Amino acid sequence: DPRIFTAAALEAVQAGKFDRRHGRNIGTYVKGATRLLEVGAGIGFIVIRAALSVPGLYVLAQQERAALIDTGRVIVAGQFPDLGDRVQFADGAPGLDRLLSDWKPDTLRLSPDALPMEGLTEAVLSGVYRLILPYNDPSEAEALRARLLPVLEPIGFRADLKAEENGSVMLRRD
Repeated sequence: DPRIFTAAALEAVQAGKFDRRHGRNIGTYVKGATRLLEVGAGIGFIVIRAALSVPGLYVLAQQERAALIDTGRVIVAGQFPDLGDRVQFADGAPGLDRLLSDWKPDTLRLSPDALPMEGLTEAVLSGVYRLILPYNDPSEAEALRARLLPVLEPIGFRADLKAEENGSVMLRRD
């Protein structure tokens, strides 16, 4: 639907390449997780794929554009009704700290564009053990690590360089 997708996204959908790499690898990133929150989820493609890949995983897709969230809800209801309450959607911008405190995810996936450095405190991230930041160009990975690690290493996060081979910077803590 051209009212929902940008011209570039429509082209990727038509070519069968819309978020293909990230969708293919999300199951590996969230293996063992129980609750995933994606901020800036679009129509929820990645979280739907995660829920399909990892039995028992509950996901919340947040997106500021209500039309995208509505589209995601329609897709889940029509194509994946068996996912039931495991896939949920939130529209608007309630703020990262509120989303984290209400949803209590152990895994957080954020668009690097939506990354609020000031919000990444130990108190806010208390239950988060994985932080996933997808990228499209490999040159972005080093810059993301340089930006994040000074803030997150002191609270126990470390880079999982293996994930970078598949298009995401992933930080973990035990």
